[in-house]
Amino acid sequence: MWNPSNKPYLHHASSVFGSSNTLPAEIPASIAAYQKYGVKPSIIRQVMRHSTIITYFRDCFSRYYLLYWEGSYLLQKIAEGNGCINRDGISYIPAYSQSLGSRAAIHQNQQEQYALSFREAKPEFQLPAYCFISLPDSITSTKQE
Repeated sequence: MWNPSNKPYLHHASSVFGSSNTLPAEIPASIAAYQKYGVKPSIIRQVMRHSTIITYFRDCFSRYYLLYWEGSYLLQKIAEGNGCINRDGISYIPAYSQSLGSRAAIHQNQQEQYALSFREAKPEFQLPAYCFISLPDSITSTKQE
């Protein structure tokens, strides 16, 4: 895990905010996430919406897992969730791979199996949860070891 004490640029931040690891309430959460994980929320947002999760970022996620669903079942779940996929009390925003483009491609191939990579960033990032949807062959690199 990333250790903020090893980064010299945080010495300035620690001199401004004091020596404790907690930030004042008026400091934006994105700074807290950056200090804790060393990654900007904008980077995590991009990682969540694209196929490859780099091992370095995995500690930034509360949930990250892969399922395979048939297209008809996937479309049913998206309809039930009013455009989102609800699973385990979390509403995931669908993000489609470039090869799929949109939900329309799934409508055309409802019998096809699709890979769904569920991704929820840690609360400090204050980002919505995403479900990256692709054909199984294009997501094999994101399986957890």
